[in-house]
Amino acid sequence: MEIFPVISSILSADHIGLLVANKYGLAGDVSCTLLKTGINHSDLVVHITSKFVFRLYSLNWRSDLEINEEIRLIISLKKQAFLFLSL
Repeated sequence: MEIFPVISSILSADHIGLLVANKYGLAGDVSCTLLKTGINHSDLVVHITSKFVFRLYSLNWRSDLEINEEIRLIISLKKQAFLFLSL
């Protein structure tokens, strides 16, 4: 069998849900659904009454600084009530 390099792949949403639950100590049922694919993938993680978006970035697509700035912008918009998320 020949090994062929992978440029893009989609990870199992179920396993992302398990990873997030284990990493962040979420007890009880956790579900995960793929929201969007592309250069970066977004998954919706639902735990009891909380909802989160898990972002998976492609290797070397963005620097840590760029990712942190994206997070800072989202938090800033949320604080200013410009960002309304009804997931």
